[in-house]
Amino acid sequence: MHKNGCWRVDSQFAEWHHLTALSHLLTAYLLISLFVSR
Repeated sequence: MHKNGCWRVDSQFAEWHHLTALSHLLTAYLLISLFVSR
């Protein structure tokens, strides 16, 4: 379905979105652990 150029951009965007999701999860985990430890 995708042309090669579009697929490349989509895959790069998917990787970036995955990284941001991981960083958000890490931040949430740190915040929760801070609240739990108090």
